[in-house]
Amino acid sequence: MTRSIDAYTEQQLRRWTRPDAHHFVRPDWRRDVSPKSNLTAVFELYERKYREDQLRDDHGRFAYEGRDKPNRVRLAASEMGPLGPKSKIAIAIEAALAAFDAYRRSQGLRDLFGQKVGTLAYTELNGKGIYGVNSTVGTFDANDRAAANKMRDTLIRDFPEYFDKDNIGQAPNNAIYHAETTALLRAARVNGGTLKGQELEVHVDEPMCPNCKSTLPYVGLELDNPTVTFIDSDKVVRTMRDGRWINRRPHE
Repeated sequence: MTRSIDAYTEQQLRRWTRPDAHHFVRPDWRRDVSPKSNLTAVFELYERKYREDQLRDDHGRFAYEGRDKPNRVRLAASEMGPLGPKSKIAIAIEAALAAFDAYRRSQGLRDLFGQKVGTLAYTELNGKGIYGVNSTVGTFDANDRAAANKMRDTLIRDFPEYFDKDNIGQAPNNAIYHAETTALLRAARVNGGTLKGQELEVHVDEPMCPNCKSTLPYVGLELDNPTVTFIDSDKVVRTMRDGRWINRRPHE
């Protein structure tokens, strides 16, 4: 029997599937894909992504059917129904890549050769999409710098054995100005200054650096100990809580 997917997951898949995705699927794909595979439901969705009765905008383009804005990204893998963990993460990664590309285009974060400028992180809190950038990117503003400076000073005060350096800008303190921490600090600002009780999923479009690996658990403690899962561009999944990494696994 062909595996089915729930309505929410189907809506998310349809929403974030590339418009030309059907060109990447052979018409005879059923010969090579088991009916019990998660891919069966996804490939079938490619074939019916655009229906004749689907809503169109004033220009005749297919439109998104839902209450949320088209550029809103829903990344929480826990909300994706009966698909397996690997499939959930894969869908979330594809959604994050689409969000990163849209944000870079809207903010001019590519150079003349089309190469990425800076690092981006993305998370959602209470349905609101939040981007984080490193301090060399133009969208890192005065509020971001003030929040990062305050976090740096707080960490030096609370964990002097690790953060108190002769040059307070040297490693690992510099990680406080990276995209991952910026995303968390921005999320805390829109949540009254705390992330207490929150479970966040943060996608990053670069591999996590060694300084972030060392620093982020301390940042989490200062933000009232949320549970945060990071998925970087190497598709490595790391979750932190209680001032430490509680797991790390590659996504295959």
